[in-house]
Amino acid sequence: MVELFIKAPLFKGDDEVNQISLIFKKCGSPTRENWPNAETLPWNKFLKPKHIQRRTIIEELEEYASSIPSNVFALRKMMLIFFFFFVSSFLSAQALDLVDKMLTLDPTKRISASAALQHPYFTQEYPPPCRLNEMPSFDADHHEFDTKKLRRTRPGGGETSDTKRTRYDLS
Repeated sequence: MVELFIKAPLFKGDDEVNQISLIFKKCGSPTRENWPNAETLPWNKFLKPKHIQRRTIIEELEEYASSIPSNVFALRKMMLIFFFFFVSSFLSAQALDLVDKMLTLDPTKRISASAALQHPYFTQEYPPPCRLNEMPSFDADHHEFDTKKLRRTRPGGGETSDTKRTRYDLS
């Protein structure tokens, strides 16, 4: 969910040890208060962080949300009428609350998938939930599979000058 908002991986680890260290860096180190049974897990003594790290994930996401220019927020409701998916650029208080519950270290305290779907973020925020036939449609060639199918139907099956696109490395 967070990765849809920030448009980048949240925990981009190189290997398992690096991955767990990134999780602890943002979600805080496991302690007896936030995850009482963590000490009983296999490999705990090898993966335990050297220093206790506090939970910073919500502060970082709030900072990200506040970095969006305020004039964009004034246009938000008007823009949502025309651009259904524009809402994915914003992190509301309900979104941050849900992320906080989803990234709880202790799995026994973490929100379940069914409870997450009943969270106010999904039930009270605009746009409201709707059925598939009520979803807005966009008459545009917007999906890579449509483009690939079109390329396959052309003689030669390759890219033509009008379908070639500049590729950018976004990493």
